[in-house]
Amino acid sequence: MWNIIGAGVFLWLIFACIDQGCNGIGHKHPSRAQVQAAAASESRSPALSSTAPVKQVRRGRVTSGSPSAIIVSVSRDFDVPAGALYGVWMKESGGLVSGWGSGRGWLPASEQTAVASECRANYAADKCERWWRALEVVCAQRRRDGSPVCDPGQVRTSYALAMGPMQVLPTLLVSERGDGSYAWTDNVVDYDGDGAVDPHSLPDALAVAAKVIRRYFEEERDWVRAVNRYYGSQTQGYFEGTDARLGVVDYWQRWCAVPGNCRGQLVASN
Repeated sequence: MWNIIGAGVFLWLIFACIDQGCNGIGHKHPSRAQVQAAAASESRSPALSSTAPVKQVRRGRVTSGSPSAIIVSVSRDFDVPAGALYGVWMKESGGLVSGWGSGRGWLPASEQTAVASECRANYAADKCERWWRALEVVCAQRRRDGSPVCDPGQVRTSYALAMGPMQVLPTLLVSERGDGSYAWTDNVVDYDGDGAVDPHSLPDALAVAAKVIRRYFEEERDWVRAVNRYYGSQTQGYFEGTDARLGVVDYWQRWCAVPGNCRGQLVASN
């Protein structure tokens, strides 16, 4: 009888191991789903947790409504001329309110590390890779309502992987440490208060740009140089424009041409 009971216990252990995945009695090996999940995790670039806290300047005075009202609010909060912000916005995206445009200049970010990409044609491969990894971190955030900031497989950017209405470079928001981990930079602003810094949100994008330009101005003591540094170059054409394209100063002048917009403020010129 004890032989029968022993045999029954032995068979039970065998079936339990088959069901739960044992590698020797009492040692489980991962299921196929666990293996696939682990492989997917290892294949992704290291990133901040999707619940990682985002540095937040006080919520903006105006975070919805007309773009002009948001520009004025950001201008006051960061002490940057509203006309300069308007000019950069128009130069960077032609007045895009959210998301990304549909023109030829908006490229699939996920393709920008390929050998024949626009990014690699204009920049070093390691720089494109670094921008891509930072972009993945930005996209991995989730707002308080649970929605993701963006899908790196779908999002479109400039060929330098700059994002949204103000063409915010992902590395303005995320820095990569020597050990491969990531951290938010001091440029991060969640101006609309939704729990994430989103370059595709006009309030967040304007606030990030204003914070960066304000810091550049404190270093340069010159709005022209500060604005050109945001663009990434002091070469002619961005601030003052060319015969074929308007510059930031042209849009700034248009902004100040509206009664009450500039309250006597002089438009910067070089």
